[in-house]
Amino acid sequence: MIVSCLHCNKEFETEKKNKKYCKNSCVRMAWARRNKDKVKVISRRSNIKNKEKKDITIRKWREKNKDKVLSYARNSYKKHSEKRKKYIAEWQTLNLDRVKKSKDKWRKNNRNKLRFNSAMRRAKLKKATPSWANLDKIKEIYLNCPKGYHVDHIIPLNGVNVSGLHIENNLQYLLAADNLKKSNKIIKEF
Repeated sequence: MIVSCLHCNKEFETEKKNKKYCKNSCVRMAWARRNKDKVKVISRRSNIKNKEKKDITIRKWREKNKDKVLSYARNSYKKHSEKRKKYIAEWQTLNLDRVKKSKDKWRKNNRNKLRFNSAMRRAKLKKATPSWANLDKIKEIYLNCPKGYHVDHIIPLNGVNVSGLHIENNLQYLLAADNLKKSNKIIKEF
């Protein structure tokens, strides 16, 4: 016998005369539709209680197992770092206006930090510039820097093991992206 489901209106074949629904999910959905006031109240109450209990137990477990939580977080961070970097780069290219506004807002709200950082940079340059350095040549290198390039210190001024000098022999032109990747490392590839 072919019957039409009362919930989804699909036709289905059955041997029982009084079967009204094609599957159990349709039965549950029809019951929920008939009793929607009760379902909402009951589910909200039970969800809140269960969520609170779950949150408390999770919190207690995390307090007891801080080492496990930290190691998991570190491993997860390392494991997904490349994926996260790609996602952030894609998002930033799609939302250039928002990124620019955000950076401008940060600059406006953190002027003292910017001033401090630039003062520290100037002091490092001054300290790393010996008295015998040819300042005219250094200035010329900076003025002749091609568009899309940075003036890079081959041996960084703020290196981990070795710190270089701010002299003309320690300067090179480097693509902006490569210079930002290099940071304060000595890399022979560039």
